[in-house]
Amino acid sequence: MSLNASIFKFSKLYSSRQFEFILGKVGVCCNRMADRDEYLENNENVLRNVLHKDYLNNNIVREELNLIPFIFTIESPEINNNYHESGRHDIRILNSSEYCSNTSLYYVIECKRLDGYASIKGSLNWKYIHEGLKRFVTRDDYPSIYGKSGMLGFIIKKLNISDLVGILNEILRTEHNNIPTSQYLTKSENIPATDNAYLSIHQDINKRDILLYHILVDLSSKVLNN
Repeated sequence: MSLNASIFKFSKLYSSRQFEFILGKVGVCCNRMADRDEYLENNENVLRNVLHKDYLNNNIVREELNLIPFIFTIESPEINNNYHESGRHDIRILNSSEYCSNTSLYYVIECKRLDGYASIKGSLNWKYIHEGLKRFVTRDDYPSIYGKSGMLGFIIKKLNISDLVGILNEILRTEHNNIPTSQYLTKSENIPATDNAYLSIHQDINKRDILLYHILVDLSSKVLNN
């Protein structure tokens, strides 16, 4: 019994460190997006596609950042027990060797834009919670056998990120207080190469803890029509 518990504890620690490593590299790629010479279209899918095509699926970048073992796919469907699509993953991340032995082993990142508007219903900040974070918790659209997933926030307006995090937490406390939350967005020091990494902890529909990492990237100087 104690041996099994030790293995489980090691497995959780391993998956956390692996995902934090991946998120750090995603943060590096986002920083490179922010440093591009050309402007980017103010479109959530386009921003995600730039990240995927030019960085996460670019063999030169993947080799440079030691991402060769990982496969990044976009718009991957989640198929429920009735054989319907229950959701689509913005970015699905597979460790090629692990996935070959267990096809349930993958991480999910949901991408959303963020702006300077507060908790107005329908605003981008509100949608980040309602159409992003909530899907990991109150429905089974984005299950994770690892118990951890990611949110990537593309900031399209110049703003104070600490204030933005406060707004997101306020939306969680008020507009979406039905989302079981044991830790609101709190600064995380475990993601290398980014100063704007946060962690929140929630309970899913099966009462299991879900760790959600939030990587906030400032693209305000690069996004058109903002």
